[in-house]
Amino acid sequence: MQRAIKTMSVLAALMMAAACGSDSNPTAPSTPVEATPPKADITVNVGPDAVSGPSVDPEYTSYVQFTASMSEAAGLGAHLNYVRGDFYQDDALVDRYHLTAAQLVEETGSNRLEAASARSLVVVLRWSAPCDLIRVTFQFTDDQGYDHHLVGNIDAASTAVAASTDDDEAPRL
Repeated sequence: MQRAIKTMSVLAALMMAAACGSDSNPTAPSTPVEATPPKADITVNVGPDAVSGPSVDPEYTSYVQFTASMSEAAGLGAHLNYVRGDFYQDDALVDRYHLTAAQLVEETGSNRLEAASARSLVVVLRWSAPCDLIRVTFQFTDDQGYDHHLVGNIDAASTAVAASTDDDEAPRL
């Protein structure tokens, strides 16, 4: 009988210890901390080598060409899904041009920006309507699935120089 009482006491103590927890405060519930996946840290710079002029492509009247320097600093790679040119005249959208991921791969060999790296590519945008501002959007998806939209402007105050189709040395795109 005494043995049964000792066993019941030990069982009761174990049940109380399990119910209360060893070092936890039962009145302060613990909040689970969810780790947020990291995001890529992407920057894009449009080089001072922008050239614009009349397009040789009969579907468009004008073009602009510039070097885009891209870098990633957070240790996550990303894919460049598109480069879009939105063309404005007096703050109204008058034309739009897209370079798709497939076109970027065809023209540059890859649309990939590797983790903690940098690369440059030449971008050519075309349009037909008169414009006084070009808004350029670079859209990336990083390896965690986050979308990144980096937007910049090219306007009359930018360093774009006109290209002539009469000069064999000038770009004719």
